[in-house]
Amino acid sequence: MTHFFNVKWNEMSTKLNEIKNYVQPFIIPVNTLRKYKTSINRLRIGYTHLTYSHLMKNKDPSICSCCGVSFTVKHVLTECRIYDRERERFQISDHLVEVLNPEPINVFKLIRFLSQTNLLNKL
Repeated sequence: MTHFFNVKWNEMSTKLNEIKNYVQPFIIPVNTLRKYKTSINRLRIGYTHLTYSHLMKNKDPSICSCCGVSFTVKHVLTECRIYDRERERFQISDHLVEVLNPEPINVFKLIRFLSQTNLLNKL
C-alpha cells in the first residue's frame, strides 16, 4: 500500500488521468445550460447511458457497429469513424484531455459536436 501513496498523481495510469492530470476542480462556464453541464460531467467521469447502460440490463457491453470495438467515451469522442466528419467540422481533438478540457472554447465545440451528432440525448 505504501507504494501507491508514493506515486505522484501525474504518474498514475487511470482513465481519469487521460482526461485530467491535476487535482483542481473542473470549472464549466457559468452560462452553460444544466443539460450540457450534466452531459459533460458524465463524459468526464466516463459513465454515460450510451457506454454503461449494459450494466443495468445485465448484458454484454455495446459494440460499435462501424469499428467493432466496445463503446467508450474515448472511442465515441476521439476514435469512431462514424463521427469523423463532425469531429473535423467542430475541430474536436484526437486527445480526450483536450476534448474534455474546461476552457470555454472547448466546451462550446463539444456541445456543438454532441448536438450535431445527436449524442447529447444518448448520454
